[in-house]
Amino acid sequence: MKKLLPHIILLILLLVIAPMLFAQKVLTSYGDKQFHAFKFKDALETYQLALKKDKDNVYLQMRIADCYRLLGDHIAAEKAYAPLAENNAADPINKFYYAQQLRYNKKYDLAGKSFESYLTYTGKPNVSIQQCIIGTKELGKLQYDDGRYLIENQLHLSSEGSDFAPAYFVDKQILLTSNRDQHRPVMRRDNWSGRGFLRLYSSSSLSTQVYTDPKLLKARNFNNKFHEGPSSYCAATHELFITRSNSNKKKPETVKTKLYKIVCDPQYGFFMSEVSEAVPFNSNEYSVMHPTVTSDGSTMYFASDMPAPEAQGGMDIYVTTRAASGQWGTPKNLGPDINSMGDDMFPFISGDSALYFSSDGHAGLGGLDVYRSYMLPDGSWSRPRNIGAPVNTNYDDFSYIMDEKGVNGMFASDRAGGKGGDDIYSFVRKEINIVGQVVDRDTHLPVEDVKVTLKETDTGLSTDDQSDRHGGFCFGARPRTQYTLSTSKLGYAAREVPVITREGTTRRIIYITRIGAVHLLVNIEDAVTHQPVNHATGVITDMNTKENAQFRTDATGIIYADIVVGHQYKIDVDKIPAEDNKYYLSEVKVVSSETLVNGDTLKVTMGLHQNTINYTASLQNIYFDLDKWNIRPDAAVELDKVVTAMKDHPDWRVQISAHTDCRESESYNMVLSQRRANSTAAYLEQHGIQGLRLKPVGFGKTRPAIFCDCTPDGKSGCSEEQHQMNRRVEFVILNTDALSERR
Repeated sequence: MKKLLPHIILLILLLVIAPMLFAQKVLTSYGDKQFHAFKFKDALETYQLALKKDKDNVYLQMRIADCYRLLGDHIAAEKAYAPLAENNAADPINKFYYAQQLRYNKKYDLAGKSFESYLTYTGKPNVSIQQCIIGTKELGKLQYDDGRYLIENQLHLSSEGSDFAPAYFVDKQILLTSNRDQHRPVMRRDNWSGRGFLRLYSSSSLSTQVYTDPKLLKARNFNNKFHEGPSSYCAATHELFITRSNSNKKKPETVKTKLYKIVCDPQYGFFMSEVSEAVPFNSNEYSVMHPTVTSDGSTMYFASDMPAPEAQGGMDIYVTTRAASGQWGTPKNLGPDINSMGDDMFPFISGDSALYFSSDGHAGLGGLDVYRSYMLPDGSWSRPRNIGAPVNTNYDDFSYIMDEKGVNGMFASDRAGGKGGDDIYSFVRKEINIVGQVVDRDTHLPVEDVKVTLKETDTGLSTDDQSDRHGGFCFGARPRTQYTLSTSKLGYAAREVPVITREGTTRRIIYITRIGAVHLLVNIEDAVTHQPVNHATGVITDMNTKENAQFRTDATGIIYADIVVGHQYKIDVDKIPAEDNKYYLSEVKVVSSETLVNGDTLKVTMGLHQNTINYTASLQNIYFDLDKWNIRPDAAVELDKVVTAMKDHPDWRVQISAHTDCRESESYNMVLSQRRANSTAAYLEQHGIQGLRLKPVGFGKTRPAIFCDCTPDGKSGCSEEQHQMNRRVEFVILNTDALSERR
């Protein structure tokens, strides 16, 4: 009997656990079907039941968080994403979603840190995430309402449902998309919203910002199955382009959208054709939606999640041009200047050729915000600028349109105080745009990172922008007003350009000239192998003006800068372990351009010293008591190993690098880390290692092993174990010659 007892217990456990596991799998599978059918409310309840049977299931936790996000419950979504953002077993995208929800809920400081955490975790540069981080620090600028937009909720056009995507149509009409109640005895309902399907409605303008009651737009095979939504009318070709959902017969639970068109007779106001597919790249495998067509009908911008090598995130904005045959060409992704990791949707081309669109992946106040970009002379797009309050809020603000004069327009928002879900808002715009590009006078190439200041002559009020990688800048300004545009960049002469605005967009190209026309070339290499050092970072500082510029080397190890004759420059170079896992010491050099003449290049070589013997002892488990720097017995065990190694290699010289966690101030941690480095050196000296062979350096909290940014009150999202990993001492072994050169 004793031999059979373990088998009996195992059988009982299987009889109890197996049904639970089976039930959990069945519920998860059923929840997935509901999720893919956009029944997010039902899926949420199913996933929650499944999670009760397996509380640590990361997949279920992610699905629950996704349901809250897609249902627009941002408070619950924030709470659900918080543990996932700290769980390395979860998809890293959860860190991004968590930051988005924090921004929705106006927790901008935490959102900025969460965006930074995501960027650090991925280890890849991302322009849109960097802009998100900057946006959380520029809230004053984005939230400031200077009276240039007067907005009004068009309650006459809005309903208790969702009303959005206004579009200009024939004979002073507008079209809008709505899922309002049609008061039918039997009405098919959308799984996602629980309301009726989206339909197109039309309304006529009685006067400025006054419209008739919206009426269902009717035409042959219009408003049949599923959704019909955001549209764009081209007066030149009499075509109405429509977004329509499409059912995939092979995957009935999957619904995608396509672009359709119908021809309208503008004289009599009726449709002359059947609805037909508009573009050859419609597909059952991805969505194509939100069209906007230029006034001549030659170019269309739209949103899509089509698979493409250049795709950036969720929905991206694409452009296609029409051939003489009438066929639309291969779509081109607008790239990372416009598209982000989030959703970039609802494009609109204004009368002055500006691209307006909505995104939740750029610097913003939360949710979808409206952005503006201009095509520059070289065909590139300027960095998108958030148009700010009062159009943008921490809610979803989207589907922005504007008349040809750029004065009156509309958009949709689900902000508080509305009539339904999404409401239609009208605006009167009292601003024009000043758009420009900064160009090098000699090379005629665009100049990046130029500080451009717009100053109003009468009031003295000013605002700044930074030229993007295409040299582009953009300001909102008052019409019929005198301004001055000024530029500032290290190595270039300052420039001032007077501007008098009129009605409509003002465009300027500002040519700037290098001061002294001399250059600095820094070659950063390994001090021993003389091979270029990739991923080295640093700062070049003009010692005369205190201006500085940051840099990061590529595989060539070379950086360039334009400098001024007769100035001194300090070059700080650092290299922390990247994918090459090489440790280097920082290097500083001061150089002078005093003897240079026009056209000269000052060439500087900086050799960084790494651990050439490829030996690094990282004391992962050494801990210090609060405000103490004495060596504890558990640390002494590891230090004794270093003593033995150094005695075995008498030619070694060592840099002792001490680090702290992020709690307490920078100055406090710098002093504390130096004391700990000194106490470590003292221990080694006491055990027979000469002090000349040791170089103790405290780095404070500047080089964490794990990013754990702390609030002023000492709180952070990291666990105590993660803080302990940052409280470490590292040894970098140098050869004798290298250390003597540095001394």
